[in-house]
Amino acid sequence: MLFPQNRYIYDYDKRYKPTVNFMPKGETMPAKTLSLILTFLLLTGCAVKRIPFNESDFTGLQIKGDKTVSGQLFLVDQLEEKQVAGKAEVTLQPVTPYSNQWYEVTYLGNHSIEKADSRYNEYVRRTLTNPEGSFTINDVGPGDYYLSGVVHWKAATCSGNVVQTKIPVCLKVNVAENDTTVNVPLTKEFVSPTEICDLYNQGSWQK
Repeated sequence: MLFPQNRYIYDYDKRYKPTVNFMPKGETMPAKTLSLILTFLLLTGCAVKRIPFNESDFTGLQIKGDKTVSGQLFLVDQLEEKQVAGKAEVTLQPVTPYSNQWYEVTYLGNHSIEKADSRYNEYVRRTLTNPEGSFTINDVGPGDYYLSGVVHWKAATCSGNVVQTKIPVCLKVNVAENDTTVNVPLTKEFVSPTEICDLYNQGSWQK
């Protein structure tokens, strides 16, 4: 006999893969030292300080162009349930030392970072998905970009409460000179802890 399955999702993506390619002016820091610093900041609740905004890093970047980046923001878990991110912000930012730091600290490190320099907004593109999670960003120039968004994964507990968890998604995207449209499934591998509810005993266990 099959029982209905209610599912409870936790924020699972706490991984940090320390690399050091965002240090300014060619300076490097041992990965272990960087990891210890970020751990300390996590415990103290401090935001990571931004590296200086260097306009020379953006010299030669062709931010505006005739290309289109489109796709859908969604997640599919290990039980093949798909949830799309409707009315969600999608951000396209060029790959530079400035955005590399954001990627390392915020996306991989799951830690807050200081607000970006106001001059950086000139180089960042933003749009909203439609109710089906689809998005389109027009007038993009060729180059390498970080394409990112957040899926609000919804699940129910055995008691019937609905829980919503923010799952960030980010991909590195290349827009080539000969591209017209680059279609990107903005997603990642996602494994959700699941509770199977026992309707007779009113209990649950992890699957």
